[in-house]
Amino acid sequence: FSCIAVSFSGGAGINDTKTATYIVSNVASEGQFTDIQTAIDSITGSVGKIHIKNGTYTITSPIRINKQFTIIEGEGAGTRINFDGATVPYAFVLNESVQTANIVIRDMRIVSTTAGTGIAINGTLMTASIFDNLWILDVNKGFFFNLSGTHYNIVEDTRIDVEGANSVGVLLDSIANENTLQRLRISTTIDSTGVFINSHGN
Repeated sequence: FSCIAVSFSGGAGINDTKTATYIVSNVASEGQFTDIQTAIDSITGSVGKIHIKNGTYTITSPIRINKQFTIIEGEGAGTRINFDGATVPYAFVLNESVQTANIVIRDMRIVSTTAGTGIAINGTLMTASIFDNLWILDVNKGFFFNLSGTHYNIVEDTRIDVEGANSVGVLLDSIANENTLQRLRISTTIDSTGVFINSHGN
């Protein structure tokens, strides 16, 4: 499901072949970094790709994306991001409340270790971004898109398992418009909603 060249209508897009790559591995000898956040913070050019090798990475605070034109990719289901949704509200979120374009998150598993809690990806104020080939498990919400300016995003080829009170696979709220969902598998419980749309144009 991964894309080699990523482009967005109306945006500059990202070309993987011209992107500096930063390797993260939980085996120090196999990468430049062992910590995902440190790798993201080390991006110095206008475009950066964080490649996370297979393994389990447990985070104790949200992974914060601090600039546009950032690709964060794993190697498939073998790349697992664990977070305790009871104490860590999101696995991924923007670092600042400023509209940020051209983010790619793909090819990894994101798991809440306390079932029914936490949000895998808070995409608020992300725009023209792609979320592809993800396995999102045991969370309260898979994706949360909120506020005007959160638009032209694509979520595709992704499995989302949610549970717990008021759980939602994908929540589009408060004028988060012109977003596209395609080829999703969302598993819910009796207290859950697959897709909740409280905005227009999605």
